[in-house]
Amino acid sequence: MKRRITFLSISFVLVLVLPLVLSGCGEKGAAEKPPPEKVTHVVVIPVVPSLVKDQIILPGSIEPWEDIEISAEVPGKIEWIGPLEGENVRKGDVLVKIDSQALQAEVEKADALYRLKDNQLERRRMLSRKGFLPKEELDMAIAERDSTLKSLEVARIQLAKGTIRSPITGLVNLTYVDAGEYVSVGDPILDLVEMDRVKIVGAVPEMDVPFVSISKIVRVTLDALGNEAFQGKIIYLSPKGDNITRTFTLKVALDNPTFRIKPGMIGRITIVKRTFPNAIAIPLFSIVDRGDRKIVFVEDQGVARERIVALGVIENSRIQILTGLSPGDHLIVKGHRDLSDGDKVLAQEAVR
Repeated sequence: MKRRITFLSISFVLVLVLPLVLSGCGEKGAAEKPPPEKVTHVVVIPVVPSLVKDQIILPGSIEPWEDIEISAEVPGKIEWIGPLEGENVRKGDVLVKIDSQALQAEVEKADALYRLKDNQLERRRMLSRKGFLPKEELDMAIAERDSTLKSLEVARIQLAKGTIRSPITGLVNLTYVDAGEYVSVGDPILDLVEMDRVKIVGAVPEMDVPFVSISKIVRVTLDALGNEAFQGKIIYLSPKGDNITRTFTLKVALDNPTFRIKPGMIGRITIVKRTFPNAIAIPLFSIVDRGDRKIVFVEDQGVARERIVALGVIENSRIQILTGLSPGDHLIVKGHRDLSDGDKVLAQEAVR
């Protein structure tokens, strides 16, 4: 009886302890399994040769082709003003008329004197041909007639100056006087700006001057017109640089037939210095700084491979790669920041 109780007790203990032991052994076996290998999801693009441009981009400001202040050349009262501020004018259009009564009187007076002297000269010539007039008196009569003719021409020119015509095609920028006002010689009347052509003015750093030449075609973009691009031509490069900024003034001509480009607008001048056909260029953001090294990662059969690269010129958001990449490489452009050489990756090609 006693043996039976002991056997039952041992059996009971085994029933309680054995599952715990087996459970512990199972956990130990599971812990000994290697962890799953880490795989990083990345996005790649193929490396393809392309044209790379070495460019300089300069800020600039639009100026009118010409800015002309029209002043009175004769005194008088403003009789009539044609175009108003902001209105278009064409070369030869009448802008202003100055009261010309006094000037007209001067013309009539000079004309009458000229006719008188011309008639007197004819009579003296008849006398001279008959030998009744010394040659000296005939010469004096000719000189007097010629002098009155010059006076008549001057009077006519002065009369014409009372009608002011536009010397350019452009816009009336400012009007300084009103009809009925009296003006003296030299008083400003109108300010005109030529608008069918304009120029953008910028400054070239001294290191880039060798790449700038007269008549070179450049690209101009304007902020106010939604960065619309225009073709321009270099028309001026200062022969002398600024002693403080070490820059040289640059002027670029732009056609502006519709007057859309306005003086005062801000823009950028893009000048191509050099071109590199069949170059390798990649997105700037794909470059990783690792100390003094510039590296990229390429995907090779599911593995990230580190490449040390030598950098060239920057074109907008791309940078030229001189060494370290080859056409056909699969460049990792997303998910590459924390990669190390040899990491497993799952690559997906970027959607273009």
